[in-house]
Amino acid sequence: MTGAARPTYGTYRVTEGFAEVRAPLLEDRPFAKSLTVNVSDRYARYAPQGPANAYNFGAEWRPIDPLRFRGTLSRAVRAPNGHELFLTETISQVPASDPCANDPTTGVPTASAAQCARTGVTAAQYGKIPPANSFNQLTGGNPNLKPQTADTITGGLVFIPTAWVPGLLLSVDYWRIRVQHYIGSLAAVDSLNNCFATGDPVYCNLVRRDANGSLSVGNGPTSGRVIATGLNTGSFEMSGLDLEGRYVLDMSALSAGKISFSFAGSLALDNVIQVVPGLIPFDCTGLYGPTCTGEGPTSPIPKWRHKLRATWEARKDFEVSLNWRHIGHLDSEQTSSNPHLATGTALADENLGRRPAKFITDPNMARLDTVRSTYDPDGRFHSWMGRL
Repeated sequence: MTGAARPTYGTYRVTEGFAEVRAPLLEDRPFAKSLTVNVSDRYARYAPQGPANAYNFGAEWRPIDPLRFRGTLSRAVRAPNGHELFLTETISQVPASDPCANDPTTGVPTASAAQCARTGVTAAQYGKIPPANSFNQLTGGNPNLKPQTADTITGGLVFIPTAWVPGLLLSVDYWRIRVQHYIGSLAAVDSLNNCFATGDPVYCNLVRRDANGSLSVGNGPTSGRVIATGLNTGSFEMSGLDLEGRYVLDMSALSAGKISFSFAGSLALDNVIQVVPGLIPFDCTGLYGPTCTGEGPTSPIPKWRHKLRATWEARKDFEVSLNWRHIGHLDSEQTSSNPHLATGTALADENLGRRPAKFITDPNMARLDTVRSTYDPDGRFHSWMGRL
């Protein structure tokens, strides 16, 4: 384990078993034209990661012909892949100083003895760690990762009034997904700072000092480092409503073929993210910015989006379609009432532009804000404007 990368090698084994049962319970009964349940289970044992179980419980109830209710309760599993498990571990330098090392100007650490003790510095080592302008981090795969799970609940109804309006279908479904044991990583600087501030073992266990208390000396197996490999970190969840409609207008009596309409819309209710342990949960629905985009595992999610398509099939060999796709606007996370989002040190769209740090100065930001307010008052092109 050195600063030089080596070939990746690793092996894991999977043993799986799957079973599914679909059973009609009622049929052609009063208020039960049909009632069907579906149960399935997939059990997997990963060696050496451990067992994982995915399952699904579903039911469909049709009280009358035009109306059908449906719902599911399920768990999905994502096992870590070979890259996440076995990517070569490499020690590299983080361009930040260790607060427990002596400051080159004052000759004493900037952190207190109590704070440094949280990171593994003994009383005998405190004040004797030589200064350095960087410290070691260990990046790469983690063969001890556990499978990531996602629990989903859905419920909805389908309305097909064939006798009243032939060719019409309407449906609405509620869904909620909660992901746990999220496979991600924690930045070395954040882990070190959070250990100083909180003493939380989640962070402090990632700080490994050498025999002299240093995090900066050497790059071998006994050197100090902060672990920044893949980890099962926190969780995130999201919920929403999906709406669908289809209608076919038959104009064959006029020798004009048929026109079909299809609509699919999604209303996001929440997108709560807590993938960093101990962090205040934040809802990024309809928001974008360095936190929602950087710390969150999902892309920015607008509150509303839809697709509408109309197709005229004049003959079997000729049709014309018109498609309208709408994606709702996104607001800066700086407008959120959540203090973790609203008190950021940079404008939300700065990191979207990935500008170098030297560009982020007060005069430059003032000029950029002037350009935005003049040419983009509604904030629709901030990700592009951030690349000026």
